[in-house]
Amino acid sequence: MPRSARRLLVPWRPPTLCSSTAPQEQEKPPHLVELVRQAVRRGQQVLVTAPSNLAVDHLALALYRAGEGVVRLGHPVRVMEELLPATLEYRLEKHADWRESRKLAREARNLRDKAERWTRDRPEPGEKKQAREDAWQAQQDARNLERQALRAILRDCPIVAATATGLDPAILEDRRFDLVVLDEAAQASEPVAWAPLSLGERVVLAGDPCQLPPTVLSDQAARLGLSVSLLERLMGQVAPEHQAMLGVQYRMDPAISLFPNYDSYGGKLADASSVTERVAPPWLEDPGGVWGQAPARLIDTAGAGWEDEAEEGGSSRSNPGEAGRLATEAKRLLESGLDPADMGVITPYAAQARLLRTLLEDERIEIDSVDGFQGREKEVILVSMVRSNQVGEIGFLSEKRRTHVAITRARRLLLIVGDSATLCVDPYFEQLFAHYLESGTARSVYELPDHAG
Repeated sequence: MPRSARRLLVPWRPPTLCSSTAPQEQEKPPHLVELVRQAVRRGQQVLVTAPSNLAVDHLALALYRAGEGVVRLGHPVRVMEELLPATLEYRLEKHADWRESRKLAREARNLRDKAERWTRDRPEPGEKKQAREDAWQAQQDARNLERQALRAILRDCPIVAATATGLDPAILEDRRFDLVVLDEAAQASEPVAWAPLSLGERVVLAGDPCQLPPTVLSDQAARLGLSVSLLERLMGQVAPEHQAMLGVQYRMDPAISLFPNYDSYGGKLADASSVTERVAPPWLEDPGGVWGQAPARLIDTAGAGWEDEAEEGGSSRSNPGEAGRLATEAKRLLESGLDPADMGVITPYAAQARLLRTLLEDERIEIDSVDGFQGREKEVILVSMVRSNQVGEIGFLSEKRRTHVAITRARRLLLIVGDSATLCVDPYFEQLFAHYLESGTARSVYELPDHAG
């Protein structure tokens, strides 16, 4: 385990807040899992939480697989299938007190029905009243057993997992936690973050402020600071000894990680041996000889005349020429033996995603927005930047964290398709294109042998 991560495992003196920035999500869960497991071994009660169900499930599933006692709160339909046995509903169904409470609840319903059905035969004096009282008592006994089963499960499971907005006081009652771990903290608005953090004696915020910020629909609220996460704000206020950067990435080929490392992390990010020593797969070799086995590639469409266009009847944008080029590259990789399930296509615009789905016609290829891929990864990622126009208008691509997420999802191969003439009006894209030119892995679309233009 890297030295930077070991700092998280040192017992703290309360009151304590520890913030952990983790550039690549694949590194973060093992360290958070070990942090939680050590807390449990010390007899502590732990709450693991995140803004989204997917992020909660990733951390909870790792703990569940490690044999830890985890109870996952939340509707089972939103929980990963493998984690269903850890859900509160599943554990309740297996608990003897809960099963007995169901019997009493049925008995209560039968007694109420009986009291209401006495219409022809006149009941004995007080008999109807007694049936209602018996029904009420059976219902109370059922509720008491339900609460008893719930408390027993929460007592026996030292780890509670739930989304930051899914902490039901009716379930948790007045429960406090020795440790609260908020994962993906950079995506949690401050009010959302305080909901779970207020339940803990010590807290760890883990996230990457270089990735997408909290989603705030109100422009006014964003201007007033709601789009700044608690993690980002505290990083400028918390003492350095309470912060740790998990400085080893376990996902990307070093050629892919190089630009985000120096642009966003000051060159502090190291590549794990598991990525530096990987053997190149056969499909990485370009049969046309344009790329060789380069894991990071960029196609510059400047001058091709492929301008972005507004979606008819909508606010999104697409770029048919760029979509066609990307589809050609995707099909070439599939013909070389790449499993479609190992390919992801990312684009900032929903209209472009819809167009690409019609061109590729393979449901196994995941095509989604940047937001949909946050926290995800694939062997191969193809990125369509879309924006190309005469006035240098790049829209919300000026938020560089959006592109940062897109170009850090790939494990083995990253291919970016974009127009330098439009995108490089922004300093971030100017540096991105310059990096690929200097590394020798940028090609003009006119250099590609199958380009008809």
